[in-house]
Amino acid sequence: MLRFLTSEQMRADDSRVRGADMLRRVDLHRGKGRRSVARGSAGVAIVAAALIIAFGKTDAPATVEAQYTVKPAFHGNLDVKIPATGTVEPVRIVEVSTELSGTIKEIFVDYNDKVKAGQLLAVLDDEVAKKQLARARGAHALAQAREREARINLAMAESEQGRKQRLAERQAISERDLELAIGAFRKAAALLEVQAAELHIAAAEVDLATTNLDKTRIVAPIDGVVLRRNVERGQVIAASFQSPVLFRIAADLEHMQVKVDVDEADALSVKQGQHALFKSDGLRDRQVPVVVEKIYLGPEVVQGVVTYKAILGFKNDKLQLKPGMTTTTEIKVAERRNVLLVPNAALRFVPSAEPAGERPAPVGLAGVASPAQAASGAPRATASEQRQPDVRRLYKLVGGKLKPVLAQVGETDGLYTEILNGEVAAGDSIVVDKVPVQP
Repeated sequence: MLRFLTSEQMRADDSRVRGADMLRRVDLHRGKGRRSVARGSAGVAIVAAALIIAFGKTDAPATVEAQYTVKPAFHGNLDVKIPATGTVEPVRIVEVSTELSGTIKEIFVDYNDKVKAGQLLAVLDDEVAKKQLARARGAHALAQAREREARINLAMAESEQGRKQRLAERQAISERDLELAIGAFRKAAALLEVQAAELHIAAAEVDLATTNLDKTRIVAPIDGVVLRRNVERGQVIAASFQSPVLFRIAADLEHMQVKVDVDEADALSVKQGQHALFKSDGLRDRQVPVVVEKIYLGPEVVQGVVTYKAILGFKNDKLQLKPGMTTTTEIKVAERRNVLLVPNAALRFVPSAEPAGERPAPVGLAGVASPAQAASGAPRATASEQRQPDVRRLYKLVGGKLKPVLAQVGETDGLYTEILNGEVAAGDSIVVDKVPVQP
C-alpha cells in the first residue's frame, strides 16, 4: 500500500535520518578511548541542538511583538446629542363626554370633521329631561303659591296683633290674649321665611332641570378637528360611575408637539430652548427641526425604568405628520466648535503591563502611583488633578514607545471626546488598541 507523506513529515524523516547517520559515525570511533567518546557525546549534543533549531522541535514559547493602532488627535466640531423616542401629538386635545345617562338620538359629525366651538355634535334622548323640567316648574309654581299664602297670613297676623295691642291699652282684653296675638304674628313671619326658602329650592330645581335638558345637546367646546368618534346612534350611555369619552377633538393640527421619554441619566442635560431633530417612518429620511419647550418634573416609572417627559414643539403647516406617529429624536444638549478631539477608544485602552482591573480611575490615591501605574510609567497625579474628576489617562506613541499622559476631558458624543487641557496636542499619535503579531 502506498503512503503519501506531507512536507512536514518528509522534513521530520529527513531529520531522523541525519541524526541516525551522525550517531553511527560517533559509534565507529568509540574504540579510540574516553576522549573519543567525550568528543562523540559533544557532537551528538551539538547535532541535536542544531536539529532542534533547524526544525523547530522545541516547546519554548515564541516571542510576540506588539503593534499598536493609533489615531491622531485633531481639531474639529462636536455635537452632543441625546436619543429619545416619542409620539406626535396635538398641542391641545379635548375629550368630549357627557354627565347624563341616556340613549344617543342623533350624531352630526364624523372623523376628520372640522368643528367650531358650540357646534352640535350629538343629541341624547331628551324625553326624560323634558319631563323632569316640567315637574320642576310645577314644584316652583306650588312654592310660589305657598309663599304668597304665607305673606297673606303674615299680614293678617300683623293686623290682629295691632288690634289686640290697642284693646290691651284700654284693658279690654287680658294679657294672655295679647300674648297669643304676638305669637301668631311671629309664627306667620317664620312660615313666610320657610316658604321663601322652599321657593328658592324650587327655582334651583327648575334651573337644574333646564341645564340637564341643555346637556342632552352635546356641543364642541373648542374649534378643531374630530380625531375620534366613540359612539353610534342608538347606543346607550351610562354615566353613573364614569363619564364615557364620546369624541376627541384636536385644537390645531398646524401646531403640533412631540412627547418623548428622556432617560433619567440624560434628564439633567435637557433644558428648555434646546434644538433637536426628529424623524418618523412616514417622512422616510427627512428630519424635522423642533425646540424643547418643557420637561416635566414628575417621573414616569415603567417596570423599574424611570423616564421624564419632554415636550418639543414644531409647525406642521402642510399637515404631513398625523397624531400618534412614532418618532426618533436627537436632542442637542451641547455644541463645541474647533476643539481638540481624541477617539473614545483611547480612554479605554490599557497596556498589557497594566491589567484592566488594577487601572485607577484616572490616578492613584493621594497622588501616589499604584503598582500598575509605576509599571507603565504613568505620571503621578498632583493635588489639583485629584480634585478634577474628569482627568483621564491615555497613551501616546512617541518614537515607537508608549508614553502615558494625563488630560482633562470634556463633552463626548460617544465616538470622540473633547480634551480641555493636558499633554495632548493636535497631530499626536494616540493609541487606541494593541494588535499582537506572531513573527
